[in-house]
Amino acid sequence: MKKVLLAVFLVSLALANSPAVRIKDIATVSGVRSNQLMGVGLVAGLRGTGDASSVVTEKALTNLLVNMGATKERDLFRSRNTAVVMVTAELPPFVKAGQKIDVFVSSIGDATSLANGSLLMTPLRGADDNVYAVAQGPIVLGGSGATARNATVCKVIEGAIVEAEVPTEYIGRNSIALNLNRSDFSTATRVAEALERGGYAGTRPLDAATIEIPITPDDRENMVAFVARIQDFMIIPDAVARVVINQRTGTVVIGDNVRLAPVAISHGEVEIRIDTEQETSSGVSSVASSFGQESQETSEEAKPQPIRLVHLREGSSLSSLVKALNSVGTSPQDLIAIIQALKTAGALAAEIEVI
Repeated sequence: MKKVLLAVFLVSLALANSPAVRIKDIATVSGVRSNQLMGVGLVAGLRGTGDASSVVTEKALTNLLVNMGATKERDLFRSRNTAVVMVTAELPPFVKAGQKIDVFVSSIGDATSLANGSLLMTPLRGADDNVYAVAQGPIVLGGSGATARNATVCKVIEGAIVEAEVPTEYIGRNSIALNLNRSDFSTATRVAEALERGGYAGTRPLDAATIEIPITPDDRENMVAFVARIQDFMIIPDAVARVVINQRTGTVVIGDNVRLAPVAISHGEVEIRIDTEQETSSGVSSVASSFGQESQETSEEAKPQPIRLVHLREGSSLSSLVKALNSVGTSPQDLIAIIQALKTAGALAAEIEVI
């Protein structure tokens, strides 16, 4: 049988093999956050690819012309060269008035394309209904061909100017807090212990996601340098055993700390046995056939199809199973089915996430 290479990435998450990372890469300072902005605007100059039958577009265009003094008529103004769009943006922390941010422009009518259009002045409001940025400018689509010509969603680089900044309060009365990007009690404890050893006495984890760090009077005088020093500390984060499966592409991402319990599985022509008798240095035994020696004179066509046996010892990693299955030509889809069956049988102690 022709071997099929499994589309599998073996990700080492074991503590001994995990690299140390900076605190800034796994945690954020509490209170330092982005804010979402949104507004409704018009795109003009679409060469007949704009909204064809949108009353909202007609009313918006009519009101714009009246407010600009171009006409006093209140009759609806129709044009296939315009489209009503939703403009969204993310306002980063510490951004100042006058700086520019990127925006996303999405058609909400029946326009067929926003190519070659120009976004008219659009106020962007926050959740408090205050205007924090104003977007305007030409829409430039990357790529070529039908994909670019028919695009109704696009990103405008530096398409909005910030008009007001959002106050950022991250300094508490006597401390600041770090929030882990992924909650984990072990990681929170390691962060607190690393900072404690680094001279920040009194650092303690409040829960699986929050670490409290006391502020001394000297540190309060220069909070920027204080936070920068904290974020540069190196720690080894912990991680749960996880298997991520993409059924569309056959890609499987496996944590190396995923372990298997004793079990026997039969899947097609492959039989898997995980027990305590197979003791090898790698955890994988040789692949055996259920049939004895056949005469050399027997043709390949006349030979019965053997059942390929994969033996693993108890506690073997899932990556060991993948290597064994790859050696007998198992396809990615078969691997996915086997992993799901192992989880259902309770022989796989790991989270399975299907994307």
